[in-house]
Amino acid sequence: STLISYFEGLGATPICLGENPSTWMLNQLNKQSITNSEGEIESIDFAKAWKQSENYQALGDELDQLVAGREEKLQIKSDERYAQPWYRRDKLMMIRAMRIYWRSPGYNLSRMTLAVAIALLLGSIFFPIKD
Repeated sequence: STLISYFEGLGATPICLGENPSTWMLNQLNKQSITNSEGEIESIDFAKAWKQSENYQALGDELDQLVAGREEKLQIKSDERYAQPWYRRDKLMMIRAMRIYWRSPGYNLSRMTLAVAIALLLGSIFFPIKD
C-alpha cells in the first residue's frame, strides 16, 4: 500500500479494485508518463522523482541513524578473512551441490543419457580403424 500511494502521489493512474499491485506498478513504470495536477500528461523519470522525494530523504536519514547507532558489542568480528577455513567451505559447497543433484533425478537422467550418447559417438569414430 505504501508503494501504491507513492505512485499515485506522483500522478500515476489509480489502481483498480482487484488488480495485481505488482502488475499495476510495472505498467506504470512502462508508461513513463503521469497525469499532473492540471490533468495534463507529462513525461517522468522515476529515478529522479525518487531521489527528489521525501521518502528517499526519510530512508537516508533512517539508514544514517542505524549506521551511527550500532553498538560495538553487537558487531560480528573475526580475526580471519573468512569465518571458516577453505576445506570446510569447499566441503559444505560439495554437500550442497550433491543434495541439489540428488533432488533432481530428471536432470541427472538427462545428463547421464547425454554422457552415454557422446561416449558412443566419440567411440564410434575410431571403430572402423584396424591395426
